[in-house]
Amino acid sequence: MKIKDFFITPVTGTHVDVLAAIRDTMALFDVNDAGIWQEEAQLNQLRPDSLLVKCAVKSDEDTIEVKVTIDFYNSSAVLNQLTEYERRPLLQENIRNKEVEDITGLIRRLVRLNMLKLMRQIAGHNPGPWGILRGVRPTKIVHKLLDQNVDHSEIVTRLIREYALASAKAELVTGIAVYQRPFIATPDKLAALYKRVYC
Repeated sequence: MKIKDFFITPVTGTHVDVLAAIRDTMALFDVNDAGIWQEEAQLNQLRPDSLLVKCAVKSDEDTIEVKVTIDFYNSSAVLNQLTEYERRPLLQENIRNKEVEDITGLIRRLVRLNMLKLMRQIAGHNPGPWGILRGVRPTKIVHKLLDQNVDHSEIVTRLIREYALASAKAELVTGIAVYQRPFIATPDKLAALYKRVYC
């Protein structure tokens, strides 16, 4: 059965706009945004070629949890529900560190990750080897990890776990970033360049 579109219920527990993250992931599966699900609508009003997406975020001072649930009709016209959770620790020093992902970025990434896992199950296929990375330079993520002295194998593991990359793509992007490393501008190199050009 071909899924055409999805509806979304209002997101609970956060003011972070996650609709773009959901749309990005659904686009991988050629599923379009049909709008907001009306609160008074009954689940049996969901069309067989549509999905209903619910997203909730819970956080305290130590952790953040993102839960995504999708209601859908299977090929036997039976209403099903799948749910994925992702929980991450919130370290106060990481929140203040600009080299580490901020809370808004973390929430959006976890929504994308949950959506991808669920849609792989519902659609029965993987749309591509790059996981949730869309419109970003993947080496930028690797360079941030290299700046934190994370080793090659741990970077590959994180790319697979945190961004759903295929292992071959995780190895490729990590290798490219390591190769680029000597040529990447550091703040010292930029300052020297600025002095030569403008002074």
